[in-house]
Amino acid sequence: MCNQNPRVSIITVVYNGEKYIESCIQSVIHQTYENIEYIIIDGYSNDKTHEIIKKYQKFIHVFISEKDKGLYDALNKGIELSSGEFIGIVNSDDMIYPQSIELLVKEFTNSKLATRMGLYSFGPVDLINSEGEITGNISPFNINEAKQRINLEVPFPHMSMYLQRRIFDIIGLYDIKLKIGADYDFMIRLLNSDQVPIKLNFTIGAFRTTGISSNVFLRINDLYKIHRKHNLPHYLSILILFRSIFLSFLYSLLPMKMIVFLKKFRRSKHTYIG
Repeated sequence: MCNQNPRVSIITVVYNGEKYIESCIQSVIHQTYENIEYIIIDGYSNDKTHEIIKKYQKFIHVFISEKDKGLYDALNKGIELSSGEFIGIVNSDDMIYPQSIELLVKEFTNSKLATRMGLYSFGPVDLINSEGEITGNISPFNINEAKQRINLEVPFPHMSMYLQRRIFDIIGLYDIKLKIGADYDFMIRLLNSDQVPIKLNFTIGAFRTTGISSNVFLRINDLYKIHRKHNLPHYLSILILFRSIFLSFLYSLLPMKMIVFLKKFRRSKHTYIG
């Protein structure tokens, strides 16, 4: 069983994020759970990001602003600087709900699954547009189906994933050679290991659909690299790649509400398209 009051490290990576960074910060510092370490890694922004962060400096435990090698290099820096027993990520244009960390900690501390391996969470998140309006909800696969379909699609929302820090020692950090798909690569390694999943029964926060992950060409390029890295048969990798291209093109033509409807129509539980 885990410590009953574990420190939770939350990492936000930002670059020129003046539009949404304040709502992100506020969602973290207004949590009902108190033992939180907040880390912000900035890629040397040249807009008003620093000004906004400075307003909340007393709530931020670690702040670094320097040039980096991309999103995942910055995330790795944050993980290495963190001191919490559990580590999670809130992107600069996303937000978590006020009781999320309190509820999350209860799930972890009440778990009887703790072993020499690490615990990690996964669960649903809301989708929001640029105005902060909820446009849908992403519900994850159950863990057995996720393992079966890991080569086809991302099994659960990245922002719902909080991990016991020993997991990073076991399976490693994010692959900085990937531009936007290193979270997917990390999940493949995670599901292929013996780490212990805990499915959340609450929506942890809101994912904004306007970020870098919406870049179709970067996503497809990374998808191919990931499949080759994990030795997926070449023919299957090509088939999945064409599937991803078709779905990405189709979804780029449709409004978000229609995308969510189609995913629900396809199956009762839905997730990101890989």
